[in-house]
Amino acid sequence: MNTKKTLQLVNVSSCSNELWPISPQAYGQLNEQLMEVMENKTTMQLFQTIELSRSGTSNFVSHTQSWTFSWEAARDIHRMLNNPTTNGTGYVKLQNFYTPFLFSHPDGLAAFDGGGGVNFMDCSILLRQEADSVLNNTVRYWCVECQSLFTHGNIPNSNKTRFPEWGCLSTGEGCSNFNFERRNGDVNYNPVPMYFVVLSDPSVGGVPFLQGIGIVALYTTFVLALGRIFRGMFANKAKYTILSDMADPTPIAQLIEYITVARECGDLPLEQSVYIELVDLLRSPERLLRLTGFSRQMYDAETDVIQSPHATPSNRMTENLSHRGDALRGPEAGIAPADDAAREVNAAGHDKKE
Repeated sequence: MNTKKTLQLVNVSSCSNELWPISPQAYGQLNEQLMEVMENKTTMQLFQTIELSRSGTSNFVSHTQSWTFSWEAARDIHRMLNNPTTNGTGYVKLQNFYTPFLFSHPDGLAAFDGGGGVNFMDCSILLRQEADSVLNNTVRYWCVECQSLFTHGNIPNSNKTRFPEWGCLSTGEGCSNFNFERRNGDVNYNPVPMYFVVLSDPSVGGVPFLQGIGIVALYTTFVLALGRIFRGMFANKAKYTILSDMADPTPIAQLIEYITVARECGDLPLEQSVYIELVDLLRSPERLLRLTGFSRQMYDAETDVIQSPHATPSNRMTENLSHRGDALRGPEAGIAPADDAAREVNAAGHDKKE
């Protein structure tokens, strides 16, 4: 036996906590069905369901057992329905009614059906009728008793009228005095309140909420939500990685100044040409870093890093500018500031108009 499992003895009240609610029509139909079972015209089954909850979770596990009526049991129950007792006598015997040995797993509850009748206990059922002074009415309820668990078990002493194993299992006292070689010779029916012996698998500790919400809900709530948050945080930063690696962004700044000057001068073809040149440059990280140089602080001192060559934009853009005259060039330094170039272009435009 796995020592990590938990063995529990579950005692059930001998009588129902609720009254037996049945209408006259259903009561008459029940009597008719019992009569048919007595005459072997049909079969009837009695179902009993146990529902347990495990520690650390709000889920319930249940198990249902069925018992088929014999014609003798149908006869006795039919007689009991029409003559309910008030003194607690007149129980009807139910042979091999249920098995008390259950296995509680995280995903369900199972019964030990092996061993045939050895693991099935006899029970007795009784319909009691009493007068309720509060309701000023006659009430009826069911009572169930079953064979003792250790009737045929071993005993620690010669006292066969009591079953000390029951106390050993329920209280844990007196278990060291058992003589496992001695057998109890009492084979009579010794009913006790209904009971169950439950062998439970250990519950997962530390994260009990996982069993309540499930792994799919956990994945949807946390993994997808956090993934979306992080993706939103870093998605927009990826496009700025190359721009932050530039050592000298002067060529890019000059292209932007050229676009401004061309727009002020009204030269739309030149503005479009410079704009396309800027877009092509930004789309090529290798070409952009070759033109602007790598940031030295991102590398070790021994690493050979391409520094900014202070190159002007590509030949295609330079040719476009040269075809339009010297409006965008300085007198000596090659590239004039944006304001000076704009003034020169405007002056040239006025000369042409004159």
